[in-house]
Amino acid sequence: MQLHQIKYLITVAETKSIRKASEKLYVSQQAVSQSIRKLEEEYDVKLINRSVHGVSLTYEGEEVVKLAKPVWTNYLILEDHLKSLNNNTSPAGELIVASITSFHRYVLPKAKVAFMRNYPNVHYSQLPLLTQQVIDAVSSGEADIGFLGVPFQDNVPLLKIPDGLQFVPIQKLSYGVAVSSQSSLSNYRVLSLKSLLDHPIIFLKDQLQDDPEGYPPFQVMKRFGAFRTLIADSEDEYGEMIAENLGVAVVVTGIGEKAQYLGTEVHPIRENIYTYIGYLKCPNSENALHIDRFLDIFERSLNIKDIHLA
Repeated sequence: MQLHQIKYLITVAETKSIRKASEKLYVSQQAVSQSIRKLEEEYDVKLINRSVHGVSLTYEGEEVVKLAKPVWTNYLILEDHLKSLNNNTSPAGELIVASITSFHRYVLPKAKVAFMRNYPNVHYSQLPLLTQQVIDAVSSGEADIGFLGVPFQDNVPLLKIPDGLQFVPIQKLSYGVAVSSQSSLSNYRVLSLKSLLDHPIIFLKDQLQDDPEGYPPFQVMKRFGAFRTLIADSEDEYGEMIAENLGVAVVVTGIGEKAQYLGTEVHPIRENIYTYIGYLKCPNSENALHIDRFLDIFERSLNIKDIHLA
């Protein structure tokens, strides 16, 4: 197995096409196809399914690509480091990262600092945007990569991802309803979002300011009709308002230990809604090397507990 075979396989997996992979790699289609076939023959394993409609990874191929990506990224980092030792230069260029506000505040700072330290000649800039704006920025080429939450209901995305872009999920967030122990809703084990319309919905101020359209419960409840909202300025006020039965709140339950507010309880939601937090990129981006370098640093700096929707 050789390094170029790893890169060829990863590129085919990203583009789902030997032709597109060859164009991105600036080699012939025959070179890409033969390279992967030799890898399959060397280890007696089928990595891709070939058909007139294109190519797809086999189960074994998916496992190999999953392991191969960090190998290739580490090779690039090692190459960059050796070059910097040799002639005191490092990769140059620009990397523009778009993200929803909560990612901008809580998740990306560590990766940003590490990337700028490792690649001082790459001009790094970060755009805090709303969910749809992140999609538009990556789609238009204004940003190289975008971090966002894609809401789903019954396994169907509630946001459209444009053709040609790849969404890579990182973490799944689930939701529950926080109610006062004094509320009549506390008598029900499971609650539907429709049943909440008779109660004010309490939001943290940041939730509505940052990106209400990217918040799945907000989208689903709008389909049922108008609902009243109450705004809490702080976490403490948020918990007190729920406990005092002034309204209910839809909260994230999918990460670690969810802080419970005194006098409240969290019930599951009947509707199958959730969010996948992840990143959006164009597999054919001319800035693919910088994107790979940043993602490697990001994944090593990531703390899952930092991920939430504002």
